[in-house]
Amino acid sequence: MSAGDVPREKRGAFDRLGVSPGLLLSVCVWIWAMVELPWEFAGCEKIDEALALVLSKAILGTSVFFALRGLVLARSVVIFICATSVVAIVPSISTEYDAFRLGFYLSVIECVLKGATLLILLREGAAKSR
Repeated sequence: MSAGDVPREKRGAFDRLGVSPGLLLSVCVWIWAMVELPWEFAGCEKIDEALALVLSKAILGTSVFFALRGLVLARSVVIFICATSVVAIVPSISTEYDAFRLGFYLSVIECVLKGATLLILLREGAAKSR
């Protein structure tokens, strides 16, 4: 029995949206990346840093868009971005707490979102491969 055979009102919230929880969290990661953008731009000292920041946001946004469209490679790129971000951010969180308190809170939220997205996307991928 597929989701199309079950009446719409009896399906789960994610089935009604047509989006998996991992992909929905991926959208939340991208939205949070846009929320953080002004503070990240404020930390850019050179134009090449700002261009790298814009490029990274464009890659994230494009990856999330194509993952929502069902492209497996894009989903893998989102997983990679989330994993590398968490690995890069977590070691500096304790020093950020003393140096820039707002940055600490922004980083904690980012790590929680990306960590949850990573775990759920990996779990969904493992479930599909069975």
